[in-house]
Amino acid sequence: MPITIPSRDLTIERKRDVREFTLNAGIANAKHLGLCVSSEELSVRDLNPEDLGKRSWATPEVKADIFTPWIDGIISNTVLCIYKVLQLSAAPTTCTLRFQRNGTVIGLHELENCYSGLPIMQAFWETAMSKEAKEVMDRLLGRDDIEVSPDFGSPMEAYFSEPHIFNLQDYIHIDVKSRTDSPGDYLVLGGYALERRGVTVA
Repeated sequence: MPITIPSRDLTIERKRDVREFTLNAGIANAKHLGLCVSSEELSVRDLNPEDLGKRSWATPEVKADIFTPWIDGIISNTVLCIYKVLQLSAAPTTCTLRFQRNGTVIGLHELENCYSGLPIMQAFWETAMSKEAKEVMDRLLGRDDIEVSPDFGSPMEAYFSEPHIFNLQDYIHIDVKSRTDSPGDYLVLGGYALERRGVTVA
C-alpha cells in the first residue's frame, strides 16, 4: 500500500513529479475505460468535496481510536485521482486515514509524523487570528466548532507514494481516526477529477 510522505521531505521537483504521474495515471485509466480516446476529450480539474458527495472538507465528529466513516459513495461519470492530504485545522486531531475501494482497503495513512512543528504554528495562529478573521473563516467553511488557520494555509501537507485512483462505478469509502474525541477537522484531499467534456457531476 502507498506510504505517507510529509511535504517537508519532498523537493518542489518531486512534488511536481507526483502531480504529473497522478494526472497521467488518471488519463490512462480514462482511456482504458473508454471515457475518451485522447486526453483532449477530457476535462481535468482539481478535486472538490462535491465529487465525493460532500458539501465541504469538514470531517465528522469522532470518538477516540475508532475509525469513523467520512466519505462513502459510488463514483459516477468521473475518474478521481487523490495524491495528497492537507490539514487546515489549527489544532488537528486526525491521526489516520483509511481508504477503501470496492470494499478492499487500499491505503492506511498515518498522519502524526506529518504534524512536526505544529505547536509553534498554533501559537502563531492564536496570536495572529482576530475575532473578525475567525468569523469570516467560519462563514466560508460553514462550521463554527473547528478552529481554522487565519490565512487558510495548511499546517500539514502529506503526499502519498502512489495515488489512489477511483474509476466510474467504483465504491469509495474513507474513514478517519483520532487519538482523542474530536468535533472534526478540515482535511482537503488533493487530486484531480477527470470527466469527458460536456459531462458534469450532479
